[in-house]
Amino acid sequence: MLKFPIGKPKTPFINDQRIWYLQAPPALAKQCLEPELFALAREARKKDHKAFATHQMPAGCEWKLVPDRARFLIDPGSVIPGSRLLCLTIDAGIGKTTAMIQAQSLRGGWLKGHLVIAAPFDALPESSTEYCGIYGWLVDRLIENFEHSKTPDRETAWKLIRRKITTGQFSLIVDSLDQTSEGKPQRRAEGLATFLDRICPTAQCIVSGRPQSIETYWTKLFEQSGPWLFAQIDQFDADQRKKFLGEDRAALLERLEADVVSNPRMLEMILKIPDGDLPKIQTAADIYWRAMNETLKEDIRRQQAGVMETEPALFWFSLLAFASLRQGYTNGVPKGEPMRRFLEDVRKTYAEQIQEWLDDSGIRAIKNELKRLGQLNSFIEHAVLNTSDTLTQLKFRDRSIKDFFAALWISKYASTPDQQLWLRKQLRPMDVIDPNVELVIDQRESQFFRLAAGMPADAIDDGEIWVGSMSVVYESSPYRSTELIYRCWPNLLRLAGFSTPEQVFEMDQVEPTAVAQREVRSWVDQMLGSCRDDAETKAAILETALNAIQPVAKRVIYRYLSEFPAMLHGVYGADKQRIAQDFDDWFVPVPLQEGAPLVCTSCDDKGKNFEIRISRPFFMAKYQVTNELMALFAAGNRTSKEDDPVTRARCAAANINWYDAWSAALFFHGRLPTEDEWEYACRGRPGKVDDPWNWCFGNTEADLEKYALYNKSWGHYSESVGGRLPWAGLYDMHGNVWEWCASWYADNRADGNLASFVGESRCLRGGSFFNLAAYCRCAYRVRLLPIGASRFSGFRVARA
Repeated sequence: MLKFPIGKPKTPFINDQRIWYLQAPPALAKQCLEPELFALAREARKKDHKAFATHQMPAGCEWKLVPDRARFLIDPGSVIPGSRLLCLTIDAGIGKTTAMIQAQSLRGGWLKGHLVIAAPFDALPESSTEYCGIYGWLVDRLIENFEHSKTPDRETAWKLIRRKITTGQFSLIVDSLDQTSEGKPQRRAEGLATFLDRICPTAQCIVSGRPQSIETYWTKLFEQSGPWLFAQIDQFDADQRKKFLGEDRAALLERLEADVVSNPRMLEMILKIPDGDLPKIQTAADIYWRAMNETLKEDIRRQQAGVMETEPALFWFSLLAFASLRQGYTNGVPKGEPMRRFLEDVRKTYAEQIQEWLDDSGIRAIKNELKRLGQLNSFIEHAVLNTSDTLTQLKFRDRSIKDFFAALWISKYASTPDQQLWLRKQLRPMDVIDPNVELVIDQRESQFFRLAAGMPADAIDDGEIWVGSMSVVYESSPYRSTELIYRCWPNLLRLAGFSTPEQVFEMDQVEPTAVAQREVRSWVDQMLGSCRDDAETKAAILETALNAIQPVAKRVIYRYLSEFPAMLHGVYGADKQRIAQDFDDWFVPVPLQEGAPLVCTSCDDKGKNFEIRISRPFFMAKYQVTNELMALFAAGNRTSKEDDPVTRARCAAANINWYDAWSAALFFHGRLPTEDEWEYACRGRPGKVDDPWNWCFGNTEADLEKYALYNKSWGHYSESVGGRLPWAGLYDMHGNVWEWCASWYADNRADGNLASFVGESRCLRGGSFFNLAAYCRCAYRVRLLPIGASRFSGFRVARA
């Protein structure tokens, strides 16, 4: 048995991490592996494995699940007969090297008489003629990695290698095609291709690298030595994540809703975070911020004197990431003229910020700093410096790392006015509906915005830069980015003085948010309540007052929360004033009578009764939010369909995701009810149990006729379906659309409060026009990811 020359797993090994192989005609394989198409397929896989298999793939191409990982790594021919050349790939560091080590171990330990030689791509010779012979590269590697105390002489070693090659008992394992630091990598690729195709056509070979490296070496390696079988390593699923981290630690990370929790590289960093710090972690940016700092500190400690310190390193990494993102370089800046133009643009565009770190902001001084940065080699690719120590190309190791550093730039180092225009142009909806598979697919670029919105407090400057950068997400034109509104809100509250802790959990936000709403509404009422001027004059008065508010975070909150009360005063026209005033009259108290019990009896899906308790009385809107109300909030938001414009305006808004609902409720000076509050309001009186009157549809012929009519209209059907709850004054609590609640979905209802972060999904209640009676009862509940939306999902607003 030989040593592991490409390393050993540093973290727990997950033996059942899935592998997918590509089934495609040879002429189309390269197209399927192009980085952008590959990334789209991975994004689809996060939502639905079936959709992933053919998502945006050429006709006749499909990713298929490997049924037996170990057998596949021993013999790729187990899935496609005759396969001897295997390429493992993925566009993030999530298990390629571990799989390579496992393949070496399995082939060397389980296949009797099999010889395995492994090496990183960097260590390969640049010519095929250097592989063979008594003094060849293969003999060097065999002797170097021999574990027995008695090392064979070179002649014996070569005889052994030649015999194994002749009998088909030889494997060459080459890791990290995408990490090369010296020599001429294209020659290495060409030399390996010639060795596999002409010199050693019986040898088995496994290589690994990101899709970018496959594209880079396609003509020199894969075309010349094929046919190759391509496979990709899957991210961890929830069970594997728990196995890797431990159940308690994994549970605390469920709330992040981020790729990093499926990425073994980042999970390795999470394992190093002290247990006492885990409850403080609230966003994916928290994880990256801690991981980047710790990695940099370790890297700097290993280097000699003169290496760049942590803070300037963070500055330069952030500048390079944001500048390349701004110039449209998704996968890095290539060599040659593009790189020269890039550096010149950096020098001109960011001179003000660079001067804070360098006395001389000339191109030579910048290159010297980048030379020092390259010595760290923490997050950018190896091959960034040539022999003259100048930056020749720019590639970050991982797209998520690049996104994080770009987000850090607009949080900590940017010139705010300069970035706002670019951010405003780039911002677009956080999700799209894929018409082919009917699921929500996250847009890859949104990761940058999510990380920026969720920056931890110590990664934000005094507030001016971050607030100035992120304020664009609260603007109403052309649409509001609701997910970012939600993610930004805790930091805005803190920076505006409405909340003091650096870590603001959802439960902690409820009261400060209500205080801010009351304060802003009172401020608008005092300013415009006695004003008899026209709408244009009122708008000018309001704008002048808003511009005078300090700090900037408070100004952003006031601007967002002042829109609805300003509508009540006619600032935005008579039509909007009428709709807003009508909505403001919808709210009824829950419970109806002062001093009524705040406890009622519920039952679970198995019929077991239990008590639910609300903490305090509140107000609930009579109706679900309608299309015309959503148009006040954001004209571009998705709404339900109806041919008649009047009917459409009064229909319950549908196709609403949780972020839409949360942000709109905030805008309308309310909030989403918890699921306990929703159920208490639905039951209407203590001790009330579900009965057929509360069900919107049964199974009789009359019920089915109502269902068909309702399915056609998507509108209120208060008179005959669902109807009014006479004891509470609420309409359509059953049927119409499923209603989003603030609570996380938890199997144990008691765990679903706002502070426990028990899962990734949010609760919906009430059933929809599509559901029959079994679903339309007070206690029935379903779950959906917060980014998910359907033609059945809407919401209603609660108020303190």
